[in-house]
Amino acid sequence: MKKFGIVKELELGKNGGETLYIVDVNGDGEQELVLRQSPGMLDSKFYKDGFHGHIEDENADLFQLTCMTQDGRVLWQTGAPWTQEKPYNSHSGAAMTAFCDLYGDGRMIGVCIRKDRLSLFDAANGEKLREITLKTEAYNIIGLQKMADGSTRILVKCDGNSEYGYGKPIAAYDAQLNFLWEQTALSGGGHNILFCDVDGDGSDEIFEGYNLLDHDGTILWSFDFPSHADQIVVDDINQDGVQEVIYCTDNEDFIIVNVKGEHLLTRSDFPHPQKVVVGRFMQGVAGKQLFMCNRATHGGAVMMDCGGNVLWEFPCNGYASLLAGAGEDGLDLILFHPGPGRMSAQLQREYIEKSEKMGYHDLPISGNSGFEDFVLDGRGTILFRFPHLAQSVDVTRWGLPERQKGDFGAGFAVEQYDIDHDGQLEFIYYNRTHLWILKQQND
Repeated sequence: MKKFGIVKELELGKNGGETLYIVDVNGDGEQELVLRQSPGMLDSKFYKDGFHGHIEDENADLFQLTCMTQDGRVLWQTGAPWTQEKPYNSHSGAAMTAFCDLYGDGRMIGVCIRKDRLSLFDAANGEKLREITLKTEAYNIIGLQKMADGSTRILVKCDGNSEYGYGKPIAAYDAQLNFLWEQTALSGGGHNILFCDVDGDGSDEIFEGYNLLDHDGTILWSFDFPSHADQIVVDDINQDGVQEVIYCTDNEDFIIVNVKGEHLLTRSDFPHPQKVVVGRFMQGVAGKQLFMCNRATHGGAVMMDCGGNVLWEFPCNGYASLLAGAGEDGLDLILFHPGPGRMSAQLQREYIEKSEKMGYHDLPISGNSGFEDFVLDGRGTILFRFPHLAQSVDVTRWGLPERQKGDFGAGFAVEQYDIDHDGQLEFIYYNRTHLWILKQQND
């Protein structure tokens, strides 16, 4: 595993946001940085009260998009920034903006949800092209569905509470924002939507909750389960040429079904499976392996084989993403994003003790730990710890609970992208005040 060092730092000032998009907005071959500043799903009336306390009007109405070059020069900007000293509250808003060549003409188009409005804008200058009013302001996920005729459809989905029930509904629009269909009879509607051409007809089918929808929204199969789907992954985990569907659920259940919706495995002995990363992490183990992270408030992660058997445990709270082919012999590695302080004080003490007994030292478990990521191999060895970044926003002065600190800007997010076109991925870290580009260092 090569080491990475900081090669660029940008001070974002009032232009910083909770979500970064890396996209060539104007077709010049260079990647630009688009930052969204918003409350995310908390702009909805369904979260005005009760989610992290009362959401004040300025917070609920906050919206700004800023497009800048990699050197920090602002190309365009819409909306207005946050003005208070206390940081704004934002939750689950990353999928409320998306970019694609919507019309197949080489022009990058932005798609954006804000409250009950769905809009399209020219990514080169931020100019709004079209806008419609949605049926509910509960939508906060945008999905882009590829069709057999080469067109792209825009799907919008609720990620939480709505008048239709949790995780409902889902609706589809064409590239002109004409309404196509809506589906409300969903089982286990949860936090993501996944597209895959299951039947080989050239059009994406839709995995949402415990359902498979045909490209036109017709439910092909569905099963009931006493929770909603926190995450869905579709992959050929046993390498037999047929894909499986993995569910992390909103309770202790970890489920694998086939693409017909038939159950292959259910485990109910984990604290709360919430995220899973699939890859070829280990030699000598059949198929792919599954690195499953419990909800960060519960703590812990496990590596499983393709049959759901636990191979080893990792005693830290947080989530993970894939570093494809970054290890020895082309094996995949794990980028672990710690969530220090998310667990109760008692659990923190238990996990610190457990980690030391297992030979790990200085894992970021307690609320006083840093948020910097580190890299694991398929055996759980820490290969590399990312360098310390500038201190994240100190939110303790407002008396916010530890588990909510991330929603107020404490910590960092990261994107992997070959931002300078040299054939190697860089790591782009950011918070609401700074952005860092980390590049592979020569030995």
